[in-house]
Amino acid sequence: NFAKVESTVACAGAITADAIPAIKKMGYASIINLRLATEPGADVEVHTAAAKAAGITYIHIPFSAANPDPAAVDAFLKAITMPGVAPAFIH
Repeated sequence: NFAKVESTVACAGAITADAIPAIKKMGYASIINLRLATEPGADVEVHTAAAKAAGITYIHIPFSAANPDPAAVDAFLKAITMPGVAPAFIH
C-alpha cells in the first residue's frame, strides 16, 4: 500500500517497527505517523524507538478522520515544511 506521491513525499498504510530501517534505506529522512495512538498496532513508542535506532526522524501527529482537528493539520503543515524532513514517508 505504498505510493510515491512526488520526490519529497510517499504515503503508505500502517507499518511495523521492523519496516523502519528499510524506510531509512529507501532514502527517506523522516516518518510522519498520522495514526491515533489508540489504534490497534499503532505502537507509537515502539516505532519511536525503532526510528531513533535507525537514525530517522519520527514525527507523530495523531489524526482522526472521524473527528478531524484543525490543530493536527497545522502541526502536519509545520512538520512537513521543517528543514531536513524531506523526503518524508507518511502513514
